[in-house]
Amino acid sequence: MVTLDFKNTKILTYKVLIRHALTYDSETWTLSKTNEQRLSLFERKVLRCIFGAKQENEIWWKKYNYELYDLFNEPNIVNYIKIKRIAWAGHLMGMNKDRTLKKFSSPTGWRKKSWETEIAMARWCWYENIRGQESGTKEGISES
Repeated sequence: MVTLDFKNTKILTYKVLIRHALTYDSETWTLSKTNEQRLSLFERKVLRCIFGAKQENEIWWKKYNYELYDLFNEPNIVNYIKIKRIAWAGHLMGMNKDRTLKKFSSPTGWRKKSWETEIAMARWCWYENIRGQESGTKEGISES
């Protein structure tokens, strides 16, 4: 008779389907503490469904969080997202500078400039205009 190990099948289903769909495009997410807590809570609920409760002296108990993660033997979902971010950053570092994605991902790419930068640029342009006018009047005086 063949014994099926449903627990391993459930773990594999969670890792391949649920976790992958849940963390799709998570490299670009901005995670707040609230979002991290909600993701961790969801993961613990799924792991509790997979691993079930424990029985001690004919009393059933919920497993503690650390027991769930010890049985799962993988990084929790928040650390998994952070690992994916680091891998994505390494991928971006290796790209050519001409690629559109690299241009949009660079700190000086599409992001809006701060007001200090705008003021500094305006001052610089104003200074260049003044210098250009002064050099034009000096040239005009020396030529005549």
